[in-house]
Amino acid sequence: MYRSTLRAQGISRKTRDMMLILLGLLLVGNIVQFALGLSSTGRDAQLRNVLVSRVKSDVSNALNISSQLSRTGGSNTQRFLGEIRQYLYGATQLNEMTNSLYGNGQMLVPQTTIDNAIRAVDECESRRQEGLALDTPLTELWQLMNELAMAAEALS
Repeated sequence: MYRSTLRAQGISRKTRDMMLILLGLLLVGNIVQFALGLSSTGRDAQLRNVLVSRVKSDVSNALNISSQLSRTGGSNTQRFLGEIRQYLYGATQLNEMTNSLYGNGQMLVPQTTIDNAIRAVDECESRRQEGLALDTPLTELWQLMNELAMAAEALS
């Protein structure tokens, strides 16, 4: 009778064991990668929720202050305008962070509305320094703040 060698029988036991170990490692690697992908998706959602809550807070605070402007005298107007500018700047920064994290065109609230509100604040400040009436720019600012508040509330 003819004896067969190990090569004639197929893959050696050592090679087969190495292939099973490698296959197992690849499977474990895929599971770990999948788990990391799920956790990063959760972190992305959590980050977006934080950004949304911050912009909602900034816009809400700015809206509250802008509604007080028409009821205050000239002594607090400059301080209130400065606070509104701070909140609008914060919303701009949150928009820029969102754009950087999630790609071009991704904004929490419309940046053009924020820019128009900042221009209205500038106009209020310049008219105040000139001693002119603030009725028109304050009305425009209040309307812009309402637009921002509606856009912020629409965020999920």
